[in-house]
Amino acid sequence: IGTFGISKDITERKMSEESLRVQAERLKLQIKEINQLQEKLQEQATHDTLTGLNNRRIMDQILTKQIKVCRQLKQPFSILVIDIDNFKNINDKFGHLVGDAILEEFGRKIRSLTRADDFSCRLGGDEILLAFHKMAGPEIINKAEIIRKALSELVITKDGRRISATVSIGIASFPKHGTSIKELIACADEALYKAKKRGRNQVALAEFQELTESGSVV
Repeated sequence: IGTFGISKDITERKMSEESLRVQAERLKLQIKEINQLQEKLQEQATHDTLTGLNNRRIMDQILTKQIKVCRQLKQPFSILVIDIDNFKNINDKFGHLVGDAILEEFGRKIRSLTRADDFSCRLGGDEILLAFHKMAGPEIINKAEIIRKALSELVITKDGRRISATVSIGIASFPKHGTSIKELIACADEALYKAKKRGRNQVALAEFQELTESGSVV
């Protein structure tokens, strides 16, 4: 009887330990799922789900910090604004799924062509912004041409048809074209419009902006 009683006690203890182990594993799995969900929500909060680029929500915050560093270190800083040529016609002719596929491929290619400390952002629609540290003059123009050419070579296949799109790019550099993010984007937009007016599928540099003593654009 004594031996039987000890055996029963050990069995119950093992069952209790097994139950605790299962609960601990289940809790560990739930914590992992919660962490993954938080990471996903954070990604969605800061990144565009279609292109994988940053979204506009965090653009001002990041670029303001970047230009502050460049001002302190007296380093050049350039912004590119990219717009897909005739994107509305592509959507109208082939459908929005093709338009989305082009944006997705463009986002993937841009991520492969930029460095870890570069900034890329979908401004909205088919407009994309890129920011580069320590780049200005001929170097940023060359970089923009590399991006323009690489994007124009991407091909989407739809019902046996090969579909591609070109882009126009406007460039503005700190401090030559502006001393704030707002000024640089405005100048890059003007340069983009100039590229469109000249016939699209090309890069245009913003015009020189005369600065006042306070450092603002005239």
